[in-house]
Amino acid sequence: MGSTTEPHPDAGRARRHGRQRGAPRRSRLGVLALVAAGGATGSLARVGLGRLLTGGSRFPWATFTVNVAGSFLLAVLAVAVLERDRLSRGVWLVTATGFCGAFTTLSTVVVQVDLDVRAGEAGSGAVYGLATLAAGIAAVLGGTAMARVLWREKDDLGRDARTTRGSRPWN
Repeated sequence: MGSTTEPHPDAGRARRHGRQRGAPRRSRLGVLALVAAGGATGSLARVGLGRLLTGGSRFPWATFTVNVAGSFLLAVLAVAVLERDRLSRGVWLVTATGFCGAFTTLSTVVVQVDLDVRAGEAGSGAVYGLATLAAGIAAVLGGTAMARVLWREKDDLGRDARTTRGSRPWN
């Protein structure tokens, strides 16, 4: 029979990654700094890629590309954190929360669809919105599969892989 004083199953993991209840203000400022650094880098990368991909096409390739690439990268990072326990909390905050959060841009997709609909081009808006969604899902599936294959060899040597079901990355 289990005791009511048993530690939470994730207690060891939380200690390994420096998470504690009631973290001091200094720690919270560090988290904000990590997210801000990743966010600044992600924003600059999005703007830079946007400038490279701006052309004569009516299709918004820059926004499409950053959302698909960001979905792929976030899937790889999620496998690394949630299933393989390969990244620290700090790396997750900089890359996933900061960089990917600022690099990808769902709001721009929605605005573009709205502009197309208002311009009487609902078909174009629907194609763009659905293409972005389909490509994003494909990127997540591809990134997840690639990351699992990448780390399978080491996991087969005895490291336990966890399931992502019910897991949540750090916020």
